[in-house]
Amino acid sequence: MLKDIKGLKFPDDFFIKFFFKQTLHEESELKYLEFGCSNGNNLMLPAQYGNEVVGVDINPNVIELAKQNFKRLSYDNSQFYCSDMCNFVKNNKHIKADVFMLPNVACYITKQDFIAFLQKVVSNQVIKQGAYFFLRLRSLKDFRFGVGQQIEKDTFIMPEDSITNEAGALLTFYSEWGIVEILKEHLSLRNFNIFEVSSQNLQNDTVINNVDIVIWGIVN
Repeated sequence: MLKDIKGLKFPDDFFIKFFFKQTLHEESELKYLEFGCSNGNNLMLPAQYGNEVVGVDINPNVIELAKQNFKRLSYDNSQFYCSDMCNFVKNNKHIKADVFMLPNVACYITKQDFIAFLQKVVSNQVIKQGAYFFLRLRSLKDFRFGVGQQIEKDTFIMPEDSITNEAGALLTFYSEWGIVEILKEHLSLRNFNIFEVSSQNLQNDTVINNVDIVIWGIVN
């Protein structure tokens, strides 16, 4: 069955840790909402445990892959939407998700837009009060920081010769205390854990150093 999955085959390693450390494998019939869902690789995990999953991604190609993958796996309780994350929360109210997931997506908008996104998540009741929360984004220590054209503090447009296939992409970087303060103010983040995740990867025959911040906890 694994060979039939199109795109990424496995969930994010820290999402797996979050899922089991928070004992989410002991619960079912929760609603998971993921922004930047790609081909549904993260959502396949909670779907196996009898949960409803909702995935949002701006890329129509990966949304189609997600739909195909979940059909192949016979996970019926799933919905996938091709949408900009900020527009989605403006236009969709009362989703009331139990689990709110932002893996490697918040870094692709400005801090101001991210704050506005979080405010709309709360005002439109996109998540339930006391929702589980998972976030992964770029650290100031990541090798991309300072590369390309700076458009505001800690935010850059990646150059056309980017070795990570992010040419022209907007990337915003965060410090641990900076993102925690934003999440405390706008989502009432509590009972949280913070991890610095450093790894090396091979991109276009070049070894690069990725540094991410991972946060999980309870919000709103």
